[in-house]
Amino acid sequence: MSSNFNTRITLLEKLRNQHDDTSWNEFVAHYDRYIGTIILHLGVPSNDIDDLVQDTLTNLWKSLPNYDYRPEHCKFRSWLKVVTRNTVVQYFRKCGRSNKLKEQLDLNKAGFEDHIDAEIDQLAEREWKLHIAQLAWKNIQSEFNEKTRECYLLLSEGLSAVEVGEKMDLKVNTVHVFRQRIKAKLKSEIRQLNWDLN
Repeated sequence: MSSNFNTRITLLEKLRNQHDDTSWNEFVAHYDRYIGTIILHLGVPSNDIDDLVQDTLTNLWKSLPNYDYRPEHCKFRSWLKVVTRNTVVQYFRKCGRSNKLKEQLDLNKAGFEDHIDAEIDQLAEREWKLHIAQLAWKNIQSEFNEKTRECYLLLSEGLSAVEVGEKMDLKVNTVHVFRQRIKAKLKSEIRQLNWDLN
């Protein structure tokens, strides 16, 4: 993990000052893709996703100075999910276009918000795990040489250790060693990111 990365508490404290562009850019770098993925899976048309990500980030930016971070009560990402949800619900209320959620439910019925809450909970959890795994890989991959990275990626694609060894002219034992090194580092990085960004 980057040594200049701030813990969530430090970053959130810095974001209370809405003129701290560096901290805001760091925040956006860590969360905008996650927000966009949730919005995409909620049935927002692809040409509106970037706008809704920006709307969500704007809502977060406006709310952060008053956000009271209490990890014993709620994870930060739970609040992030609520702000994203509210932005999407607002979009659907304003939007007259057809989309999968609007087609399934009448927006005027209370069932719409119950449905979107249940759907966003499932999506947010699944996408959070994927988001953290991708960030972790991005953070650690430079710590390994090209051959080790290529070996790990081939294994991730479903090739067996024997197949990877043959393809890369490596002993099977070496393939296993490379995989274990990266898995151990990934687990550690994922644990740290979950702590820092959760």
